[in-house]
Amino acid sequence: MSFQVLLLLILFVLRSRITLVVALFYEAGKCLTAVPLLLLQPLWTFLILFAFFVYWLVVLIHIATLGKNWIFSSAHATAVVIVFVCWSVTLVMHT
Repeated sequence: MSFQVLLLLILFVLRSRITLVVALFYEAGKCLTAVPLLLLQPLWTFLILFAFFVYWLVVLIHIATLGKNWIFSSAHATAVVIVFVCWSVTLVMHT
């Protein structure tokens, strides 16, 4: 019984915030009605980042399997991997 009273008291105190949330959801619905492709933006971002990582994975595998007759040393290949990881993390963090 006391839980129900506490819940009603919280709802009474936060009624203005609840009204604000309802208004925000209404505006978000209007925005999605006006720009329905906005829901696909995260999917496009994911696909582009996935393609980017697959490309770099292929490049790194190619560099790693070139053998000793190539101008890159193993230390240089390791440096390329480190630069790739740092640059990729920065790209993902700022996307």
